[in-house]
Amino acid sequence: MASGVLLRVLQGAAALALLAMLAIVSIDVVGRHFLNRPLTGAIELTQYTMLIAVFAGLPVVTLRRSHISIGLLDGSLKGVAKRLQSIVVCLVSAFILAAQAWVLWGEAAWLRSMGNTIGYLQLPTWPAAYAMSVLSAMAAIASILAALRPPPAGISPQDVHASTPLSPGDDSLEPRVEPREPRSLS
Repeated sequence: MASGVLLRVLQGAAALALLAMLAIVSIDVVGRHFLNRPLTGAIELTQYTMLIAVFAGLPVVTLRRSHISIGLLDGSLKGVAKRLQSIVVCLVSAFILAAQAWVLWGEAAWLRSMGNTIGYLQLPTWPAAYAMSVLSAMAAIASILAALRPPPAGISPQDVHASTPLSPGDDSLEPRVEPREPRSLS
């Protein structure tokens, strides 16, 4: 399924960005403290890799409903009310993400027209803004798709773990669920 491939590509991009960030910071620290030669442009490169790590993961986390959440109403809502709450939250999130994408697209166009760059390497900022816009739009679509799919029966959002990756060959968009022991308040 194409959406499963897209999810894996986004996960891979986020993972590679984290790995690149680790390498950049490590090289910079070693160079700065032991060789008295910091990595040129380390700050800008770290900013770009952080952007990729965060925004490439956003559609994946949104589709899987793996955002960090606080279940204030989870215990009091049942059945249709709980499903309705899930739909409303997903649609409000989609609206906010779409608005974010729209604003970022306009900002990217403005940055491009101004020729804005950052730091020592003079990297242009507009490609990053366009990437954030596109990935925010993808997350908005993912939020709408999440609203259309009911969560697995009997599973609260707190039971869904983002750290469990899709297995190779698994094109399912359903989140992985690990059962937890019930917690007591005493």
